[in-house]
Amino acid sequence: MSLEEELDAILKNNHEITSSNQELKSSNQELQAQNEYLRKQLRIFLKQKQKACEEPIQSQPWSQEQVFSHTLDSSSEDEPLGITRQDS
Repeated sequence: MSLEEELDAILKNNHEITSSNQELKSSNQELQAQNEYLRKQLRIFLKQKQKACEEPIQSQPWSQEQVFSHTLDSSSEDEPLGITRQDS
């Protein structure tokens, strides 16, 4: 391989590396933007969750007995589990 051919190969390789580097920078910027977007969405979600937890519960609490009101000795195994609400 002549000196000129080697120089051309090195320049071509350098150009490919530069192009690859630019693509990586572009991808990195896109990932940073996505990351920032997800952080904002998470902050909004956490604020909404905190607000929901601070609000008083309007309905009456469910007791464990109400949730598990379906007993194992029911007449039909295909019968769906029932959840009943406590009357006021």
